[in-house]
Amino acid sequence: ALDDPDNPPLETIEHRLRPVVNVRRLRDRLDLSLEDFARRYDLPATLVQAWEENPRIKDPVARRLLAAIEREPETMARLLSPAA
Repeated sequence: ALDDPDNPPLETIEHRLRPVVNVRRLRDRLDLSLEDFARRYDLPATLVQAWEENPRIKDPVARRLLAAIEREPETMARLLSPAA
């Protein structure tokens, strides 16, 4: 099994199994509607909706952005504000 390239041991793919931010749960925690969340972080509402409908976000930049928003929502709102 170790020689099968289609079935690598878990420790070789472990780094790709990072948790994904649950956008709906994050919005609820921040007490923001979909539109308010999108406006606050200067994102298209359709994109936020797509993230909620399909939580398997593959784009590494989007995943990092959401992780940063989850960790520091006020700072990220200030940094991403259109007026910034």
